[in-house]
Amino acid sequence: MTQTPVIDIHTHIFPDHGAAKIIAALEEEADCKAFTDGTRRGLLDSMQRSGIQVSVQIPVATRADQVESINSYALKVNDRKIMSFGALHPKYPHYQKEISRLKAGGIKGVKFHPEYQDFFPDDEAMFPVYAELAKARLIAFFHAGRDIAFDNVHGTPAHFSRLIKAFPSLKLVLAHMGGFQMWEEVREEVIGKDVYIDTSFSMDYMSSHAFLQLVERHDPDLILFGTDSPWQDQKQELARLRALITDETDLEKIISLNAGTLLNL
Repeated sequence: MTQTPVIDIHTHIFPDHGAAKIIAALEEEADCKAFTDGTRRGLLDSMQRSGIQVSVQIPVATRADQVESINSYALKVNDRKIMSFGALHPKYPHYQKEISRLKAGGIKGVKFHPEYQDFFPDDEAMFPVYAELAKARLIAFFHAGRDIAFDNVHGTPAHFSRLIKAFPSLKLVLAHMGGFQMWEEVREEVIGKDVYIDTSFSMDYMSSHAFLQLVERHDPDLILFGTDSPWQDQKQELARLRALITDETDLEKIISLNAGTLLNL
């Protein structure tokens, strides 16, 4: 259908020496089976099987002392096939220096995870970090909604709605259709606002009708294809999306053009 590259905005990889141990721990913690071995090579093989030309890997710093090493790895492996985002943690104090390092190294954004990092995304203590990201024109990429490994929810659609209002200049991406397993609140608080949402790890957990309701009510220029690989199969997720989105113009935007614009490719 399209000659433009298919871009998966939401994937995860780990350094080769630690990938097996990390994947095993996460599989047990979330009771969820991985579809790759978590390595860069594993993701490239998955992309080849799936017809995906570009993946974005988005790391999570679960502790503040992980930030610099995670970002050093991201800078090392960042290329045109697997683009890397960086990571920040709410308790990491040297965010200005680290944002400058990421920007200088060609990194396009950073990931936050309100559950693993135990913070509310609209906490005013985070505003200086967001202001620095906006100044650097880096993307703030958030896990949004529930996480299957946690009971409580910090990153609710309502919290993100307040963040969107407070930082209109910040490029925001909310994963999992704007709020995993909080679909009604997503409709009320996120859909229709000036914020990107991605499709990752969602289609298994909602009806096709509910999925399409969100897609049809949001700006088609602000929806991104994502899989959360290795936690979903890239080939299967792309096929599902192609089966659901019948408008070819909208489909091309979702699987390619919107991410290309966001990432300035």
